[in-house]
Amino acid sequence: MEPAFIFSALQYSEIMKNAKDKKLFRMQMVQYALEYGNKPTARRFNTSVKTVKKWRKRFIEENYEGLEDKSHAPKNPAVYILDEEKAFVCWIKENHRGYGSQFVKDKYQLDMSVTAIRNAWREKSYLKRRKRKHQT
Repeated sequence: MEPAFIFSALQYSEIMKNAKDKKLFRMQMVQYALEYGNKPTARRFNTSVKTVKKWRKRFIEENYEGLEDKSHAPKNPAVYILDEEKAFVCWIKENHRGYGSQFVKDKYQLDMSVTAIRNAWREKSYLKRRKRKHQT
């Protein structure tokens, strides 16, 4: 006899969007997978075999806590610009107001991007957004 599960004919993604307790639903899916296998579970819960395998593996490795959503943020965040580099770029802008970020990068052979240079200038208020003229 099959256990009673909370599920419907909706796709797995739709259920997850609206679920209040995602871990409970995933736990039920894992229990069903352990008893009946991955393919029947995927059919029953209206999802892919890959999704069933993922949650089954996480449950086996980390127990109930493994059924929590994990962060998608990068583990190694982008390299930040050093304060000395920012200060140097700002010094250039103070002394040469007409230089653009691409010109500064090329002339001084800097490793930082053109956008990073502009961001450093914007932080120090060397760049101001131009007001557009009203067009009629």
